Amino acid sequence: MSDLYFATDLFSQLDRLQQQMSAVFGGFPSSIRSGRMSAFPQINIGTTDDSIEIVAFAPGIDASQLDVSIDKGLLTIAGERKRVAPEADESTRQYAQERFTGSFRRVIELPQQADPDKVEALLYPEDGSEPPNSMGLDKAWHGLHYLLTGDPTGGEPPLSLAILDGSEIGPELDYGPARYLSVDEVRTVAQALQALTPDALAQRYDPHDMEEKNVYPAIWAEEGDEALEYLLGYYSALQQFYTDAAARGDVVIHCLT
Repeated sequence: MSDLYFATDLFSQLDRLQQQMSAVFGGFPSSIRSGRMSAFPQINIGTTDDSIEIVAFAPGIDASQLDVSIDKGLLTIAGERKRVAPEADESTRQYAQERFTGSFRRVIELPQQADPDKVEALLYPEDGSEPPNSMGLDKAWHGLHYLLTGDPTGGEPPLSLAILDGSEIGPELDYGPARYLSVDEVRTVAQALQALTPDALAQRYDPHDMEEKNVYPAIWAEEGDEALEYLLGYYSALQQFYTDAAARGDVVIHCLT
């Protein structure tokens, strides 16, 4: 195993999602209830072969009064339901009203699912080019993973997700299938990496321990501080990669090549 390769830009805003859906993304079930029962308005989201269908249940509200927007894969519905005064009746005293009134705002991440059959074509384009918004970690991948997690092969999320962990997707590649991180996972990883400064990461560096744990590429004891500088250079690039991916609302696919 030599290099770790990342790619993003599978989707961000809904228009890109719709344009790429036939090439990169599969659909999702046509009846998805997204939201707890107490949320308002209740939402149904589904797809056809070429569109996304969203139904909001907002009784008593004119659809033209709803503020609906989509940004970076997030659907926002906002508005106001005004109070309806009860009919005057001297014999009736109103002591409770369960009908919701006032301003409301819902933000929902649209369901998105990568098509495993398209992963290899994304990572290995026929023209030999690299996908947009991608990066490689050269031979620093294993050392960085170990410093992040303290485990040569596993570790706890979210830091374990940054390099080796994630949901398997697609066919077997050079060293196993690629790994997939959702939009939420990318954001969580980005936050965790930003919280761990290069100086803090450097404090975890123990070249002799890394040699004992067989952390690839077995240069740590020999190279010492130079190997640490090598790792920290790629770590800064990794931090920026996830920060940018999170800002765009991208997923991340990574694999060993």
